[in-house]
Amino acid sequence: MLWRTSEIHQDRELCFHNYVQKSSQRVIACLEMALAELVSLRQSVLTPDFLLVALLSQPDSEARKILEDLLPDTDIAVNRIIEKIRQHYHKATTVEEKQQIVASQNVPEVFRIAYGEAKNIW
Repeated sequence: MLWRTSEIHQDRELCFHNYVQKSSQRVIACLEMALAELVSLRQSVLTPDFLLVALLSQPDSEARKILEDLLPDTDIAVNRIIEKIRQHYHKATTVEEKQQIVASQNVPEVFRIAYGEAKNIW
């Protein structure tokens, strides 16, 4: 059973790698921002939370535009969301500086969904 789990993990990594290779420069920039946030909080697992922080930090992202349509004061809402995520990870166990960064099992799924939506738009 251990071999099967390892095989599934390798498939996820390959799939994630493929999505990243097919991504636009904006997506790559967002991923870089998410990784910078992860490192600044001394974490080693890239989760959708870090992607959300990166998206909300970009003034021209669709996520931010949606919030602008829904909320009277987007900046306050965005700052509160980002701060809550940062507080959560400040409380979480930190890692040593040289630890390998890995993506949580949810991140490839986020990329799969995003890639599928992008294909529908084109």
